[in-house]
Amino acid sequence: MAPHHRRRRRAAAAFALLSAAAPTSGFGLHRGRPAASTKTRAPGDATRDIALGRAPSRPSTAAPWRHADGSRDDGRRNYPRRRRREVLSSLFEETLLAWAASATAATAAEAPSTSIAATEEPRECRDGRIVSETAVPGAYSQTCMSLDERLFRLKSTGDTITIYQGTNAAGGMAGRTGVAVWNSGILLMRLLDALSQANPSIFKDQSVVELGCGTGLASIAAAKLGAASVLATDSNPEVLALARRNIERNNVSSVATTAALQWGLMDATEYEGTADVIIGSDLTYNSGSWLALAETMTTLLKPGGVVIYLTLGHPGFNVGGELGGFLSVAQNAGLTLVAPESAEWTDRSGGRASADDVLRRAIAPEERSVVEANGGVRAAIFGKRRYGKKG
Repeated sequence: MAPHHRRRRRAAAAFALLSAAAPTSGFGLHRGRPAASTKTRAPGDATRDIALGRAPSRPSTAAPWRHADGSRDDGRRNYPRRRRREVLSSLFEETLLAWAASATAATAAEAPSTSIAATEEPRECRDGRIVSETAVPGAYSQTCMSLDERLFRLKSTGDTITIYQGTNAAGGMAGRTGVAVWNSGILLMRLLDALSQANPSIFKDQSVVELGCGTGLASIAAAKLGAASVLATDSNPEVLALARRNIERNNVSSVATTAALQWGLMDATEYEGTADVIIGSDLTYNSGSWLALAETMTTLLKPGGVVIYLTLGHPGFNVGGELGGFLSVAQNAGLTLVAPESAEWTDRSGGRASADDVLRRAIAPEERSVVEANGGVRAAIFGKRRYGKKG
């Protein structure tokens, strides 16, 4: 048998083996050619060359020696042997690449997914539970922050709140703390819910402003608990976009809106005297912002209005000292603590329990160890100081 016939038979046998090895990929072979194509590609195809890690060559103008329909070019018998060997070699490479891609795709399809669907929350994240947080560069983190979505339920109304988190979008948590649901935000939602259970009309016909809204969880809760209007504010455009998305997703956009707000008198005067209730959580961890925060609260608050505030500890932070330090600054800015027995509070809360007492009852027994391990939690109600007349 002539040498070129032996080479041709070996090539045909190799093609047959490769074709049998990759039947599930949908890659049909005809002399190494894709069956879906009406005509074979030129041996110098640039895409193939790049995939093989070599410099793209110019497309060959030579006619291919066989079409997918089985017809032959007239010049096949005069095709130089060297070119025929190049064609065969390139076909081997194309076939092997296709077979490797098929095998990789099949392996990936069989591999278990590492992403967590919103409907398949880990056990520790279900029902909006409190989860232990750990320090990471520039922030804190916990297991549930890696979820795309979290679900929360309001006991007083039975509503379910779906919150999309932006932690998987880009850049990690440093400088982007508002894109995730924090334990303090969950506890603030529960505090509002518990107050509404004690007094269903606590938010009725009330204008609510949230400072540092983050994902918008507490603002959405206030809207579903009967507030006449809710303004979710933050200074981070990315956070505000996320809050808007969650507001729309939970069908409260007719009540709740978002706005950019930098703390301090300059920006706060635009919303002066607009809030019956101000809500917020974990806003006082930076003592450098205490004065600007207190001025903002005082400016936004209506006479007789209240601030419902909650702060949760983290390793290295003393909750009692943090809240006490803020109160000393806030008093100079015109705020004061509202006593549980005062009419200002009992009319709203439906009883004489302090905000701390209401909050403690909203924390499940299995969550208390997590809260205490992180330094505890405090809730406080502020109001505008009433100045007596002279003489």
